[in-house]
Amino acid sequence: MRGYGEPVAPELQWLFEAVEGTMPVSRKTGLKSAQYEKNVGKKNSANSGSKKKEQQYTVGPVMLAVFLFVVVGSAIVQIISSAQRGLP
Repeated sequence: MRGYGEPVAPELQWLFEAVEGTMPVSRKTGLKSAQYEKNVGKKNSANSGSKKKEQQYTVGPVMLAVFLFVVVGSAIVQIISSAQRGLP
């Protein structure tokens, strides 16, 4: 461990400054921090007062129709195919 009087390499100076004490907070950083602390409680509150967005579908109606066509169509083809072979 280095003593306080020994010189430190310039690239490691920041490490020892952080260990010895904290740097003063600039005014801008302090204001941003205070603003953040004030808004933390508002993030997920139910009374935000903003308009609710309409729920958008993750899958469009055309893609849903194609999917249903493929699934139902393949089921019908399977039933017809097994009926022709005489399988239960």
